[in-house]
Amino acid sequence: METFQPKLILCPTDFSEPATLALDYGKHLATCFGARLAVLYADPFSPPPYFTSGQVEDLAKTIERFKGAAHEYLTRYVSDHIGDSNKMEMVVAENQTVPAIHQMAEEKKG
Repeated sequence: METFQPKLILCPTDFSEPATLALDYGKHLATCFGARLAVLYADPFSPPPYFTSGQVEDLAKTIERFKGAAHEYLTRYVSDHIGDSNKMEMVVAENQTVPAIHQMAEEKKG
C-alpha cells in the first residue's frame, strides 16, 4: 500500500481568523510530512470599470506597488503567526481566489 507523502502544502489566505487557523494547521502538516509550505494570497488588483484607458495605465504602476505591499504584508503575517521557515514560499497572485488556487496547485503538481 502506498503512503500519502505530500511534498507541498498549499495554504491560501485572506488574512481572516479562520485562514490564520488554517495557516497554523498547514504549518503543522508541512512539518509532519517534511513538506514545503506555500502560502498564497490572491487579489485581482482590478481597476474600477469606469476608469479610462489613460487612468488604467497610471493605475498599473500603482498596482505593482500594491502587489509589493501585499507581499510584504503576507511575509509579516506569516512570520507573526507561525514564525520563519526555510521550507516556506509566499506568493501574491494577481487573479481571483479560486483560479489562483487552482493555477498554483497545477503548477506545483509533480
